[in-house]
Amino acid sequence: MRVFVDSNVFIFANIEEYPEHNIAKKKLKNLMDKSCKILLNAIIVSEVHYKLYRLLNAEEAYERTLKIIFSGHVEYVQLEEDTVLKAIELSLSKNIRINDALIAQHVLDLDADGLVTDNTKDFVKVEGLRVIELRGDE
Repeated sequence: MRVFVDSNVFIFANIEEYPEHNIAKKKLKNLMDKSCKILLNAIIVSEVHYKLYRLLNAEEAYERTLKIIFSGHVEYVQLEEDTVLKAIELSLSKNIRINDALIAQHVLDLDADGLVTDNTKDFVKVEGLRVIELRGDE
């Protein structure tokens, strides 16, 4: 199984003060225990690093972001131009932020098994996208 994990899940898992911290850590552990390949792209990395930088500091953001990228359970995948162009259209047609559209379109284009996120309200607008809720039982 190959799933994208949205930036909010990684951020929650890294910040103990967030109420979602334990839920996010458990979800990531469950994915790893099931030998799921966790996919991420430049958008997800950028959002995670930026938020960790703002909440912690530059060094912690650097170390934690690299730890995510180089985890044996994670695969970094490049965004192709065709995906970006379709995401721009998706952003307009579904009235969602461009970053969310880029992530959603990437999931669809790579035929991944879904997207784990706590941001269901935007992603459920995307037809064909399997949204795996952070707080769900999967």
